[in-house]
Amino acid sequence: MSALVTFIGCGLVLFGFAAEKFAEHRWLAASRPAPLDALAILALTLPAFGLMLMATLAT
Repeated sequence: MSALVTFIGCGLVLFGFAAEKFAEHRWLAASRPAPLDALAILALTLPAFGLMLMATLAT
């Protein structure tokens, strides 16, 4: 069970990084600062949730 939760946590972190990279490319293409949108929220919350999930398992 712990391996599955670790795998899910790592996947959430990686999906968060991918969302951040996609949002960065989209914002650079617009050549102006972007407002806070769903991709920015995903880029912040997915890695945080994945790390929290793995940390609770480690204790």
